[in-house]
Amino acid sequence: VTLDLIYEDETVSLQYSDNGKGFDVEEKLKNKSIGLTSIQSRVNFLGGKLNINSRPGRGTTFFINIPS
Repeated sequence: VTLDLIYEDETVSLQYSDNGKGFDVEEKLKNKSIGLTSIQSRVNFLGGKLNINSRPGRGTTFFINIPS
């Protein structure tokens, strides 16, 4: 697991990466996974953006950007 937290140009950026089993992002979002729904709603509340890259067997990376 790698976790980076950066404050730059009035934005707080968080990047989480792992080399775990990964998942199908579209399927999880379509099925309204509780974990992803919770993360998305918190990021939205803070006026931020969430990007998720994941594929089965290839790990997962979350990019979160929140204006300060």
